[in-house]
Amino acid sequence: MKKFILLLTVAASAIVSPVAKADVAEKLLLYVPHRFMDALDIVSISLGVGLEARAEVRATRFLDYGAGIGPSARLIKEYNRQYGIGFESGYNMNFTNLADESRTRVDSTRSVIDYAESYTGLVWPGMNIYEPQTGARDYWEIGADLALGVGAHVGFHPVEFADFITGLVCYDLKDDDFDSSVFDSAK
Repeated sequence: MKKFILLLTVAASAIVSPVAKADVAEKLLLYVPHRFMDALDIVSISLGVGLEARAEVRATRFLDYGAGIGPSARLIKEYNRQYGIGFESGYNMNFTNLADESRTRVDSTRSVIDYAESYTGLVWPGMNIYEPQTGARDYWEIGADLALGVGAHVGFHPVEFADFITGLVCYDLKDDDFDSSVFDSAK
């Protein structure tokens, strides 16, 4: 009986979801792949090698402490489903919400977002690089970077975690669930 009520709740949520773009059958068919992708989105990992020195820790970009300088080639699994390889270079210094940064990511593979970011002063969520659906970085990330020739970046994304939790009841908070049209483009 509990399973039937759960299935009925999921189906009802799919029908009345305010961001529903797919029909009920499609939502049910893609439910597991969507939750899998949402779970992958929660954590980002990037590994690099190069002439880079970096030490940073952050509890969102508002509370970001550290500095780094130098270029590196990186294997990337980042925010907004960026998977691939990219080359990053530049410098940054952060103390709470104040930053001096000039960083670029170039020559990336297809799903990795290239960017050039240069600013001094306050970091705020409205900056293009932190755009929730298309930005290369997450303003709300909790994470750390450490590098001296070989480096790593690890981040936890609270908004992606909330997207995963709300996705359990078929509400796509970030509007990043795909529909069957992604399979049509593969033909």
